[in-house]
Amino acid sequence: MEKDTDYSLKPKMSIRQLARLTAVPYETLRYWAKRGHIQRTKNSTNGYYEYDIEAYSDVTIIKMLRHLGFSFKMIVDYFKGESDIFDKLFSEAKKRIYRQMEQLRKSLENIEFQEASLNRTKNCSEEITIKKPPFEKVYKLDSVDLTKNILTIPWNSISFYDVKEGEIGPIKYACIVENKAQKGKVIWSKNPDAKYFHFIVIAIQKHRSATEVISKNVKIIDEMGYNVKSVLLKYIFTLKKPINGQKTYVNYYDAWAEAYPK
Repeated sequence: MEKDTDYSLKPKMSIRQLARLTAVPYETLRYWAKRGHIQRTKNSTNGYYEYDIEAYSDVTIIKMLRHLGFSFKMIVDYFKGESDIFDKLFSEAKKRIYRQMEQLRKSLENIEFQEASLNRTKNCSEEITIKKPPFEKVYKLDSVDLTKNILTIPWNSISFYDVKEGEIGPIKYACIVENKAQKGKVIWSKNPDAKYFHFIVIAIQKHRSATEVISKNVKIIDEMGYNVKSVLLKYIFTLKKPINGQKTYVNYYDAWAEAYPK
């Protein structure tokens, strides 16, 4: 019976002995061996596979190359023994790491953006101010791209409302801002002659809709002497808060009302 404390390198070893010696789970070693990455021989007497110093070296090299970020495809190329293989391997490994670094950079940017969005929901004011939208154009997307955009990056989506004689129409389009749009036609452009009123919409599920808040503010802007032509709504963040003793979703939006003097 094998002793768990035996870490000596033997001429012939079982897969469990090799696992103890290399600190690699034997299930992983078995997988590598089946793929041909580790040399082994079958004992003709008992039918079990045996591993020797060559197998130990294979595992050591694989661990080292995996630690450097090499894929198994790259490791297979190494075992083929090409003369300039390391130059190629190191070049490919660096490219792979650079791609991972870029992905991590984007993930960090996304986290920081979300953190900033969350901070905006803390003690935010619903005051109406003069402020232009931070984008120049809005695009209509086809239904597939639209659904994908809303579900994956809702903060880049725009809900577009027409306003006629102070009445809010249904959501006409859900769009994305210019720097994220890949296809679709322009349905709104910033007008230098317009006055843009900005306010935060706090919509509480089953208690207060975004449309109710927009309608209220459109009336206030109307009393200020301006006709609102359209309203653009841009998602900020969603929190679950206790409302009347129950946890309820609260959605926060930036809203811009495009208006003109009466």
